Amino acid sequence: MSLFGTKKPSSEPVVPEAVAEHKQSIGNQVMEALGVGEGANEYNKDEETEVMMPAKNQSQLAAEEMVKQHENICVISKDAIIRGGIEAKDALVVAGRVIGPVSTSTLTCVGDSCYIEGPVVCDELQMHGGKIKGNVDVIRKADINGEIQGNITCPSKMELSFGEHAIVNGDYIQCSLLRVESGAQIAAKIEMEKKDRPAKHDVLAISQKKDAQDEAKKPAGAEKGTSEHKG
Repeated sequence: MSLFGTKKPSSEPVVPEAVAEHKQSIGNQVMEALGVGEGANEYNKDEETEVMMPAKNQSQLAAEEMVKQHENICVISKDAIIRGGIEAKDALVVAGRVIGPVSTSTLTCVGDSCYIEGPVVCDELQMHGGKIKGNVDVIRKADINGEIQGNITCPSKMELSFGEHAIVNGDYIQCSLLRVESGAQIAAKIEMEKKDRPAKHDVLAISQKKDAQDEAKKPAGAEKGTSEHKG
């Protein structure tokens, strides 16, 4: 396990060239730890081009984005095994094995060597390959292009995205926004939550109120059921 800081101490004067060089160095270390390339290369691709890139370059791009967006990055390299779980306040990149619960701000799974056995709780989840065996709770964003054996729960306003290589086996997937690409394999009950959906007891109350309103609209002489005929 490696921890890389992407900012220099605040006591030193900030020089743009030095900061860029430092980030490039950190990027190279992250790539080396992940075993997915010789370093973090420059990318000026739009989203459509990125989708067409091979898996290796997607992993490189994921690591590069981590370096840009986070002050500290915890990396579980390909040959590393963590037993007992892990908790990281900032970004966590996993290319090795973690046995136990995982809690972090941003979790990125990279490559087939990535394996997590235990529940996962995170703000953002990016899977570029790898496997999670356990329930997953994501708060803000999830882009899954790997395998999950467990249930997935997302807040009502978050989009859950499954790429063409996604595989899910579980009891349920709870979300309100769902995008599934062709090729994804989903074996779980999908429970779509509508915004401001009333609870079951509220639905019953609304139904009873409507019945009462309909009854009040009937003519004064109308009676329920069949009327009695007098000869």
